[in-house]
Amino acid sequence: MSKKHPQIKSAKPILPKYKKIKAYILEGIASHSFTDALPSENRLADFFSVSRMTARKAMDELESEGHINRVNGKGSFVKTQKHYSGFFRVRPFKLWAEDLNVKPSAKVLKAGVIETPKEVAGVLGFPGQVILVKRLNYFDNLPVRYAVHYLRTEIAAGILMDDLEKESIY
Repeated sequence: MSKKHPQIKSAKPILPKYKKIKAYILEGIASHSFTDALPSENRLADFFSVSRMTARKAMDELESEGHINRVNGKGSFVKTQKHYSGFFRVRPFKLWAEDLNVKPSAKVLKAGVIETPKEVAGVLGFPGQVILVKRLNYFDNLPVRYAVHYLRTEIAAGILMDDLEKESIY
């Protein structure tokens, strides 16, 4: 008598917990939610339901990469904001991923030429047509950014020929 085994679906890789903590801290720094003192390892461990060692690993990486300072008995602190002034500026997504030591990928949700929406026409200063690109960006197969781009056709005419799941728009 043979036993039937359930089929195992291929598991999607998930971002390690310490990288989630690291991304949370970096986003907090970039958005100015964290401007000085950071949550303690214990608070991060409680918040993310992980061990203190997992939180410590995230903080160790942030410190070794120069994002934070740690002071014994005092806590962890954001390095000067000047250091982060361009961290989340418009730049290739791959460079952002390199900063976090994760694998970037993208899925194109929509790409084509459309009539310029009124609100976009007002900003770009013309009514004609634009190239619309909607993409979902991932870090280690975890969706992290939904991007919508409106590009003037006369400037970016060749972009629709590019592999937008592998190439940067910038």
